[in-house]
Amino acid sequence: MNQAKADPPAAQDDLYEQATTAYEAALGRLARAYEADPEKRRDLLQDIHLALWRSFASFEGQCSLRTWIYRVAHNSATSYVVRQRRFRPEMRVPEILTPTFPEILAH
Repeated sequence: MNQAKADPPAAQDDLYEQATTAYEAALGRLARAYEADPEKRRDLLQDIHLALWRSFASFEGQCSLRTWIYRVAHNSATSYVVRQRRFRPEMRVPEILTPTFPEILAH
């Protein structure tokens, strides 16, 4: 009798649950290393979890689960940082606080 293959979405969910159970603290530390602001860190962690869950659809077991999790988390965090830098409004020093050249020479 043929054994039924595991439903791919179920396998994906199982891998995700296994990963988050075993590596939740490590994922939190990784997020903390990339983002100091607690609110933005929660967004980053959510991005990592989503990327991790999606990635398990293509996980073939050619590396350890730990390696896979860290690689996906690192790539997701790096992409998050790049997006944050790209869309961060440019901060300018107000002209009133910027000394003029003659003021610098007078001191």
